[in-house]
Amino acid sequence: MKKITNKKSVLTAVFISLILTLTGCGDEAKEANKVILPVVSDGSGMSAFKTAQGYDVEIQLLKIAVQDFEFTIKGETHTGMLEKLERIIFPKAYAHPGHLAGGEVTGELPGNFILEPTHGEDVSLGDGTLLEGEYHGMNFTFRKASAEDKSDAQDPIQGHTIHVKGISMKGDVRLNFDALIDIDENTKMVGAPFTLNLTAKDSDWVLEVKVLPMDPSTEGDTLFDGIDFESLDDDHDGNIQILPGSDAHNILKRRFQVHDHYWVEPRRK
Repeated sequence: MKKITNKKSVLTAVFISLILTLTGCGDEAKEANKVILPVVSDGSGMSAFKTAQGYDVEIQLLKIAVQDFEFTIKGETHTGMLEKLERIIFPKAYAHPGHLAGGEVTGELPGNFILEPTHGEDVSLGDGTLLEGEYHGMNFTFRKASAEDKSDAQDPIQGHTIHVKGISMKGDVRLNFDALIDIDENTKMVGAPFTLNLTAKDSDWVLEVKVLPMDPSTEGDTLFDGIDFESLDDDHDGNIQILPGSDAHNILKRRFQVHDHYWVEPRRK
């Protein structure tokens, strides 16, 4: 998959490089160990689920355009130093109020990517660079897909952030839905669960990025809660289209930004 590096990702790379050289304490600075790990997008499909409105939903296609993965560790060590570095390196136009929220950014995989959990098989995203540490979170930034992505020129996701298709069922009513979702540029998803105590010897891990239709932390909240599919079928032909600007679009836009729907699952090679 082609990766497009932008100004923001270059700044992030500089930020990580400074962490590598400045995280030593005392008179003798000690360079932190780096670990290179492959990152993949889980493509095994998505389980059917029931929404709060009682619809059984099956997602048949889902694509999400994202960029610049960040991996975060626990702890307050060097937080003051990192905040000062952030103010220097990340100009106001790129600063995000939650940049250090939930932990320190000590790992990255810059570039532009398409997450496609319904692809049928895992898709390689590239090699992430991480420092040793106890990881507990992952961040990324939403973006709009473009012709530079490795996809068909007629792919509906181009110019949008998310394309999702599937079916909903309630009783005897079966409806097909097709939704295009726009999320504002530079909107960041912060704090997706990622648990791994990483050491320099752990080079045999693969980091699998998953998109989950149900929030495991609540065992109930779903990506389509709040959508009344039957009310959207105005012409009663069984087909629903959800486009930017509609109330249904705005509900999905909010739901797809919830961090608990994104998980990183480490697995051995």
